[in-house]
Amino acid sequence: TITVTRTPDSKTAQVAVSQLAGGTVATTWNLVEKAEDVTAGEYVITFVHSEIPDKYLYMPSETAATSNPKTGEGITVSNSQITSTVSADMTWTFSGDNSTGFTITHVAAGTTYRLASANKAQGISIVTTSNNTTWKVSNDTTYGVLLKGSDSGSRYLATYNNNGTTSWRYYIKGTDYKGKLYLFKKTN
Repeated sequence: TITVTRTPDSKTAQVAVSQLAGGTVATTWNLVEKAEDVTAGEYVITFVHSEIPDKYLYMPSETAATSNPKTGEGITVSNSQITSTVSADMTWTFSGDNSTGFTITHVAAGTTYRLASANKAQGISIVTTSNNTTWKVSNDTTYGVLLKGSDSGSRYLATYNNNGTTSWRYYIKGTDYKGKLYLFKKTN
C-alpha cells in the first residue's frame, strides 16, 4: 500500500499496489471468511486465542513429524490481509474439496508432511502417513470458520495456552475451544 499526501490541504489517500517493480506480481494473503470460500490452494493457518487476543498464532509447517506442534508468532494482519512477511515454513497446501475433505500438506526436502487428527485433546500431529489426514471446513455462528479432521470425534483445530506458551490442539467447542481460527489464502 502506498500513501499519497496531497498538497496544499495535506489530505491523504491510500493506493493498493498489485505489481512490484520489474513486472513481478505481488502476493497477498487474504482472509477467507466462510467455509464455502475455502478451495484448493495455499494457506496460512492461524488462530487467535481469547487469552492472548493481540496475536495471530500460525501453524508452522514443521519439517519433522511432530505431535501438538508449537505455534508460530509474528503475523501482522490489517484489513483482512497478512501484512507481514510470509515464509515458506508458514504455508500449507489444501488439496481436494470440502465435499470429500481437504488434504493439508507441506513439502520440505522432498518429503510430504500432512496435518493429521486423532479424537483427543492432544490429537494434532504432522505426519508422513495418510491416516486421518483429511479435513472439512464448516461455519459456526460463535467460532467462525472451523477445521475438523476425519477422525470420528467432534473436535476442531485450536490452540492451547499455558501462561503464554502455545501449541496446536484438537478441542470440542466450548470450555477448551477459546478463540477463532483464521485461514488466509494466497492470491496473486
